[in-house]
Amino acid sequence: MPVLLAELERHPDAILLGSRRRAPEDEVAGRNRFGNAFADWWVALAAGRELPDTQSGFRIYPIAAVLDLGTQADRYAFESEVLILASLRGLEVVSRKVDV
Repeated sequence: MPVLLAELERHPDAILLGSRRRAPEDEVAGRNRFGNAFADWWVALAAGRELPDTQSGFRIYPIAAVLDLGTQADRYAFESEVLILASLRGLEVVSRKVDV
């Protein structure tokens, strides 16, 4: 979170998204890796922009702007819907690499 908190001063009105850095030797289950890559591809396609690691829970939201998006989804779908709607409406989304 320190990486995202540092970005908050530079981008106070943006959605800040932590893109998890994983070492090649990390043992991430094949289906999890595939699921994340598949979700990243679909969310980026729907958003019309590249969004690395759309499944990351490392986020800082500008609350008023996110509430104005009029999201309908809940749980995990909410996170994807926020990125899609924010991108389509021109809200800044800043992604930074974070260690996990």
